[in-house]
Amino acid sequence: AHFIRIGEAHKKFGELYAAGRLPIRRVVIEASRFLFQRDFIADLRRDGVEIVLDTQVAELSAKARFAGAVRNAPWAVPCEVLGPRHFAAHASTDVIGQIARFAVAQNIDTVLAPTHFLADPDHADWLSIDRASCLALRAALDREGGKHIAIDYPVIHSHVAINDGSQRSEVMSALNDLPFENLWLRLSGLGHEARPQTTRQFLLSLQGIHNLGCPIIIDHLDGLLGQAV
Repeated sequence: AHFIRIGEAHKKFGELYAAGRLPIRRVVIEASRFLFQRDFIADLRRDGVEIVLDTQVAELSAKARFAGAVRNAPWAVPCEVLGPRHFAAHASTDVIGQIARFAVAQNIDTVLAPTHFLADPDHADWLSIDRASCLALRAALDREGGKHIAIDYPVIHSHVAINDGSQRSEVMSALNDLPFENLWLRLSGLGHEARPQTTRQFLLSLQGIHNLGCPIIIDHLDGLLGQAV
């Protein structure tokens, strides 16, 4: 069930993998780094490792995260943070279409749906936009010859919101009929060494999320809390 995010460390990971010291079955490749890591990705693909594409749309839509390497993502708009209008149907930037064509061209196995931080103070309607984007991505993949490419759905939120039953139910209801395989949770505010009460509440929240009936991947989580989950 383990996914490894390659990030900046592809050279080190590549050395370990070539030496037979990194037995992995699933990797997450960030869109902004994909073309720089093609040789390593080719080795992984040759051996049947599942390639998951992180579109990094959440970072491209956040003022605090927009700077740096993320701007190398193929669907980044130069000098402009992505906003709701970039994900509207028939938007000239065609972010969803670009993602689908890239996934097909690069022989991706799974694409993380383009979603956003749901507690974004600047945009309160990301959930409905992301829901529409997931549907649009499925249609675009099918249209571009990528019917075999799976979609996983990342929920990016604060852990306080997910622990709240009403807010959690709102999110889960919006996802109930979307075409994705696995649900990814990336929750802010948990910290690396969460206290026992925080850990217990998080586990209880996960129990409720399992009502969706799909596997849950906990993203960006380590330390004692990662072991507890």
